[in-house]
Amino acid sequence: MIPEINIEDDDYVYYQNGDIFSKKLDRNIKVGNSDGYKIVTLNGKNFRLHRILYEKFIGAIPADKIVDHINNIRDDNRLNNLQLLSIRDNTRKRFKCKDNLSGHRGISKNRKKWCVEIMDNDKKRISKTFVTMHSALIYRKYMEFQLKYPQIFKKGYIKNLL
Repeated sequence: MIPEINIEDDDYVYYQNGDIFSKKLDRNIKVGNSDGYKIVTLNGKNFRLHRILYEKFIGAIPADKIVDHINNIRDDNRLNNLQLLSIRDNTRKRFKCKDNLSGHRGISKNRKKWCVEIMDNDKKRISKTFVTMHSALIYRKYMEFQLKYPQIFKKGYIKNLL
């Protein structure tokens, strides 16, 4: 079992599980919720908890990067679920539209065929139709790999589709 590491500064003790202890108040800081993200108030300022944890336990967040939840669950702030992404890569990774019938991002039904659309640099890069949804899905994942979409680099991602 890996021991839990705690980080301490003049005012607070930060725990990997997301708890923050205030030395001044002699208690844990209350955690709020805003749009699905856990929020804490430190020294009178509101912060998203996942950003605080990333900075304290992993490192600085460059100005051109954001902290992303790998599994897309906004309140899952485990350190192994946080990663830095560019805004572009985070946009590529976002959830599919709610009215999507295929259950997959970038694949929709157009009359009797399945249409694959994939974006690169905010421009429509590819639009192709397929008879089966499975063929469209395999093509979509292949193009994500070719365009270096961030989530496809996980071990077994394409293999698990077949």
